[in-house]
Amino acid sequence: MTAKRPTPDKLMKAEHERAEKARHDALATLLDDPEHAEALQAKTLVPHQATAVAPVTDDPVQDYLDTYTVPTIPGTQIRFNGKDAKYVLLNGDPVPLEDTDTFVFLSDQIWGGWIKSARDGETLPTRIQGLLTDGFRLPPRNTLGDTDESQWEIGLSAKAEDPWKHQIIILLQKIGADELYSFIATNPTSRGAVTDLINHTQRRKRSGKDDYPIVRLGTSSFERRTPPKVKVVKPHFTIIGHQKKDEVIDPANASTAADFDDNIPY
Repeated sequence: MTAKRPTPDKLMKAEHERAEKARHDALATLLDDPEHAEALQAKTLVPHQATAVAPVTDDPVQDYLDTYTVPTIPGTQIRFNGKDAKYVLLNGDPVPLEDTDTFVFLSDQIWGGWIKSARDGETLPTRIQGLLTDGFRLPPRNTLGDTDESQWEIGLSAKAEDPWKHQIIILLQKIGADELYSFIATNPTSRGAVTDLINHTQRRKRSGKDDYPIVRLGTSSFERRTPPKVKVVKPHFTIIGHQKKDEVIDPANASTAADFDDNIPY
């Protein structure tokens, strides 16, 4: 008898627990000081009161979780390297995937907000982030501090760069496996590709459809308007079908008929 595959909800819960334990263990090992590790982790707590007071319920534990959440990005974290036109791991290594691999975009797990990375390479980044699909609201940039541009450090562009970056993260489940990938979009072209994909799901949601898009990881390009007018390659999520949310993710359950009337434009 074939073992029943876990649903996306169960898979995400297990992955969040695994990622949180791995992060704590790694910090404790690196620092050889669990208390110091906890202190560093505490710096990344996200107070939701910065945007809206969390509702009070009959469950004090849930109230705490709703008010303070430790950012934990599940799965293998990937990004798009525009220079090499490739999807890569955070360390720059190519993502071990085939061109034919397909993914389910788990559209009810969208993470967004602001991130401020330390230049020393050791301090954990400061995150003002949360699940947009759970009601998190991004605070305005001018409420975060660090608004004096004369104090900004010079970045790779040879210009002063804002220390706070707008970031959005989406969760992809590889079809035919229990692997989760978090696509991290921090630059404008990657955020644009993610926004196009989210807009697609929002349109389907408004039309009464309750499903996940099935996508392939592709690319598209455009010519930069300002000098130097060079070709810019950006990520593109090609929609090839949809998967009902209440079904175990399986290629046999994917629907492709009549799905292409709402594809994502370049």
